[in-house]
Amino acid sequence: MRIHLVCSEFDVLAAPGRPGWSGRALQVRGLGGALAAGGHEVTVTCHPGLGSGTPVTLLSGLSGPSGPSVEHVPDVPGVLREHLVQSWRESPPDVVHALDGPAGVATADAAGAVGVALVQSVTAVTAPGTVDGHDATAQDVLLRRAERVLAGSDAQRENLLRRGAPRSRVRVVPPGVDAEQWSSDGDSLRRGDRSRVVVVGSLEPGSGAEDAIAALRQSPETELFLAGGPEPGREGDPDLTRLQELAARCGVGRRVRFLGAVAQENVVKLMRSADVVVCPSRDGGCGATVLEAMACGRPVVAAAAGVQSDVVVDGVTGVLVRPGHPAELGSAIRSVLADPTSVQAFGIAGRDRVLARYPWSRIAASALGVYLEAMGELHPVVPEPIVVPAPETGAPPEDRDLAAAAG
Repeated sequence: MRIHLVCSEFDVLAAPGRPGWSGRALQVRGLGGALAAGGHEVTVTCHPGLGSGTPVTLLSGLSGPSGPSVEHVPDVPGVLREHLVQSWRESPPDVVHALDGPAGVATADAAGAVGVALVQSVTAVTAPGTVDGHDATAQDVLLRRAERVLAGSDAQRENLLRRGAPRSRVRVVPPGVDAEQWSSDGDSLRRGDRSRVVVVGSLEPGSGAEDAIAALRQSPETELFLAGGPEPGREGDPDLTRLQELAARCGVGRRVRFLGAVAQENVVKLMRSADVVVCPSRDGGCGATVLEAMACGRPVVAAAAGVQSDVVVDGVTGVLVRPGHPAELGSAIRSVLADPTSVQAFGIAGRDRVLARYPWSRIAASALGVYLEAMGELHPVVPEPIVVPAPETGAPPEDRDLAAAAG
């Protein structure tokens, strides 16, 4: 199958902390790599993180010669649509998958012009006036134009249905994780005598980083490592400054480490060193961090929002708390740290759940099933009539009776 993945809000080749970086980029890389490993021809078109004026550029395979090919298309209105139309008229894919809202609008127009099946992912449904963080007017139309709409969780599916997405077209395909890369086996970062809580993600408002800092007041013998935000050494970042000031006001400034952007090979070492990984995102994010922590066998305390509500089994693989409630978050962290048996049990159960439900091979198979549905809806397959041959002369009476009944 020829599959085209399109995203316009992030660069799948960007390094952490660099322009175009997003945790969602890792999900696209994982999905594209798994599809290509299954023998499918995969192309990824994405936003050029290093500048909106970058010309259309075809880059090398994402995961080696057999991996997806990646192309950068300038983030200029109209350019993405025109590029896709021209490219698909010359060599149309079997299905296209738009992975964010802005990409969906351009991709839907191009797919309609060429006659290609469209699958649209929606990663977050928040306020009534927004979908994927964007104005919902165009998005509401898009949800009805796509042959299939993908949600990352059951909660997101219900929100999409309330937004008016046709029930028959909405499917749930969760995020995935590379359980070989993310495991408890391997090096971890050095640590001292204090318990360690780790948060990996954005520092932006709504990321929950502020909740994790406020929650630290309930665990005076615990340190908090925050991985995310600008590259180390970059001064003047408003989110970093805001959180540093919050930590000082909360009296925990000396126990909070702001690590900045951390390379993936070091994030896994950081997670292995944690007693608890906290995922405080108020909308649940894309679910990558909670899956990576569980794959590393670490207990998770997460906000019960979006994908995280589906991934974490409360009381089995970790603890779920209400989003935006730092006191509740702090109480949950303290309870887990106080019970070494829970730390071990949550870690084992989390790793088992990841292996059973979230490997990329399984997620890619689910996505392929949706792609086939979308292709069938765009080009319905009309079953051929079943022809029952007339019985030969002298056929037994029971055969003549069967033929007469079939006729």
